Amino acid sequence: MKKCVEFCDNPPWIRKAPTTGAKGRGLAYERKIKKTLLEQFEDSFEVLLGPWVRSGNLSHWEYRQFDALLVGKRQVFLIEVKLRHKNEALSKLIEVYLPLVQKLYPRRKVILVQICKSIPRNFPDKVVSLEKLPTLKGYCVVLQP
Repeated sequence: MKKCVEFCDNPPWIRKAPTTGAKGRGLAYERKIKKTLLEQFEDSFEVLLGPWVRSGNLSHWEYRQFDALLVGKRQVFLIEVKLRHKNEALSKLIEVYLPLVQKLYPRRKVILVQICKSIPRNFPDKVVSLEKLPTLKGYCVVLQP
């Protein structure tokens, strides 16, 4: 049976629980980034903040939520926001999220972006560019899958 990928509403079992500590700071940073993405790109891209997708078939669905997608005519920016740069997040972008977005937008180039507040000194080989974002007090990491 062919695997399907489609946008969906958030699953009913997902509840917003109050968060504190590092997780709370990370979610606050993510909200700030999402607000900025909307303000800066809503005129030139379709901005999807926190969209849910499901993949699978009628007998089994898997649900995922992207931090943000900027959808243009020829490309889609798949954006992951982290308080601190994490190699695991890069792997997740490449191995899990990229194939889903490629199925959703088969005729568009997918560009992987991680926006993070702090970064380590050593980066993985897959980093194409790194830019400092002074207005967000963070960094934008563009990846090559």
